[in-house]
Amino acid sequence: MIDGGDYCVDIMTQLRAARNAIKSIELSVLESHMKACLSEACCDPDPVPKETRIKEIIELLKKYE
Repeated sequence: MIDGGDYCVDIMTQLRAARNAIKSIELSVLESHMKACLSEACCDPDPVPKETRIKEIIELLKKYE
């Protein structure tokens, strides 16, 4: 679009749409992770897997602040 000389507002609109699409995918992956991996770790009687998974998610969320 830039090379084609498209209007700046149209380019910005497309960039925003791409960002929103990526954010949607990120949230879907996080949701899947929490449903599968975290729930599995929570059923484990050993507390280490739970703590590890929770720390992973907290660190991941900190990156997106």
